[in-house]
Amino acid sequence: MGETALETPGAAPVDPTRSDIVVLGGSLTAGMLAAVLARHGVRVLLLDPGVATRPGRGVTTLPFSSFFSELIAARYDVPEIAQLADAERVRSEISSLSGMQRTIGFAMHTAGSGFDPGLSMQFNLPSEHGESHLHQPDVEAWMRQIAVRYGARVRTGVAVRRAVTHPDSVELLLDDDERVLADCIVDAHGSEAVASILSSVRRTPLDRPSPRLVSARVQGLPGFERWADPLRDSPRWSAGVLHHVLDGGWLIVTPFDNADRSPDAASLADLTFSAAEQQSGDDVWASLLNRVGDYPEVREQFARVRPLEVHEPIESCWVASRRSADRVLLLDRAALGGDPLFARDLTTSAELVHSAAGDLLSAWRDGDFRAQRFAYLDRLQLGMARTQHRVALAAAAASTEPALWSMLSRVWLLGTMFAALTVKRALKLHATPAVEAALNSLREGPDGGTSYPVIAEYRDLWEAALTECERYAAGASSARLATRSIANRVRAARVVPPIFGFADLSDQVYSLGLRKRLRTMRWAREQAPEGVRRLLLSYGLQGEGRAA
Repeated sequence: MGETALETPGAAPVDPTRSDIVVLGGSLTAGMLAAVLARHGVRVLLLDPGVATRPGRGVTTLPFSSFFSELIAARYDVPEIAQLADAERVRSEISSLSGMQRTIGFAMHTAGSGFDPGLSMQFNLPSEHGESHLHQPDVEAWMRQIAVRYGARVRTGVAVRRAVTHPDSVELLLDDDERVLADCIVDAHGSEAVASILSSVRRTPLDRPSPRLVSARVQGLPGFERWADPLRDSPRWSAGVLHHVLDGGWLIVTPFDNADRSPDAASLADLTFSAAEQQSGDDVWASLLNRVGDYPEVREQFARVRPLEVHEPIESCWVASRRSADRVLLLDRAALGGDPLFARDLTTSAELVHSAAGDLLSAWRDGDFRAQRFAYLDRLQLGMARTQHRVALAAAAASTEPALWSMLSRVWLLGTMFAALTVKRALKLHATPAVEAALNSLREGPDGGTSYPVIAEYRDLWEAALTECERYAAGASSARLATRSIANRVRAARVVPPIFGFADLSDQVYSLGLRKRLRTMRWAREQAPEGVRRLLLSYGLQGEGRAA
């Protein structure tokens, strides 16, 4: 274990204000974890350095992340967390600036000729209570208040200057010269002082460079529907997150305050632009505008936008070389980073809070914060980092060919549907004799980057889709052959429900009407493999099913 000048021989000095666990960070992950721990009697100190969260990160909910929020609330008896799964309550009780998430749009563009409606897609979200674009400053402040309500102490605007472990504690020196003692520190922020205890550095999860990411917050962004009609029977593009898929990259637009504004109103929005090469320096915004200049509709949408914050390009995917030690745990943004494609940030946060809370409470009750207690989280976060890096590379390859991107996105959609149903089933089993087995199942497969069981045939299908994109990127296959291969695998898969043309590029709109739901329930009862049947029938037609 590395030592600093703060370390002294023997046990640490006694301090009556000592905490059980210090949670470092101002993110939703940090606040949620602090609230859960405090609710169960842990003496928690939440240290928020007060550094604003980078725009574009961790703002979009999906049914999967919403069900996980409800599960965390139920399992750990913090009912307020379930409010994150209710879009109306988010806007009325937490943040009026938070937006709605009714659709996930993929607008395909070709350099010179522009928007291609024939290969674009809209995945219109089925949701029990609506999905949201969370306005982070408001939501993070609200979550800190919940933590305080349950007994956590919170300090804002302070950072850790130095950190050291003792045999029976971890000691922190804050930048205001206060010394803090605790049994354990969980860094969900990314403190250099904490990383130095582990001699941890950031590296790429795989032996390939990841796409570079530019993020910005802008004002005055009109909805894309001003230039392109939404697809058949779909909400306007600005009613959800929009991906402009360009040649070799993607620009994600996340609008806020879009619930009640007219379609012609200009919006506050977050942007993330991912591509292999990004320009650094004073002209990052000018470089971004130059990159979209070959795409007429995107160029016009951004012509009068005013940037409020523009951040230097960063590697989108990374992992800490070491993520845990005795009394020290790096979590979420301190341990790994991934591209926000496919709403990665909030789903990752929910999974990690659910798992970390259980492990930390168990360690606290046993008085044992040895590194072995964090072994599962260590494997899970490394698996997440590797998987997210691989997905980003596959998407970068697919973005050069709209049909290939379409197939990759469809297979992802199927997976997130199964993931949401898996978590919902566990939630339905809460307070029943079967809940222990259901919760144990949410600790499967950490090396694959998930904390929940993945249906084996779907796992093989997703693996095949990623492999085809990798073969295309390496020049071992054409985009046409890769697209056809994925489509053929989807058609042959027994786990694919008749709810959407997952293998049919002409089916561009995912929307769950009553007729499709009825057809899918019939298929589940009569044809679906056992694992899929159990998930679908547990959910029911509109969430009323009984878990089995």
